[in-house]
Amino acid sequence: PAIWGKLPAHADFVGSGPLYSCGGGLDTYRWTPTLAAGIYDVYVWWTTHPNRSTSVPITVVHAGGATTRTFNQQTGGGQWVVHGRYTFNAGTGGYVQVSDVNGQAAADAARFAGVP
Repeated sequence: PAIWGKLPAHADFVGSGPLYSCGGGLDTYRWTPTLAAGIYDVYVWWTTHPNRSTSVPITVVHAGGATTRTFNQQTGGGQWVVHGRYTFNAGTGGYVQVSDVNGQAAADAARFAGVP
């Protein structure tokens, strides 16, 4: 079961408000869009806070497999940060997932921008 809590509104979040997890490696949060087949630049957005992990793993599952990168969520929040460029099949098989395995993590937004 998910244990993500909703953060109060503040200046550096997207949409209706970010989520956070207190860490411990028990929780993930996933964005699963319905995509047309193609190449997409994938971006992530988080809220910066000094209690966040400096190595939050964010995984993109795409047509070629899964790519995990770690991000320092104590800095760099409040903006779109590129995860990478990936090929996706049509449908809902691709997604972005945030894990709290390395400590407190925020899950605010993911963006899939089609590449012409």
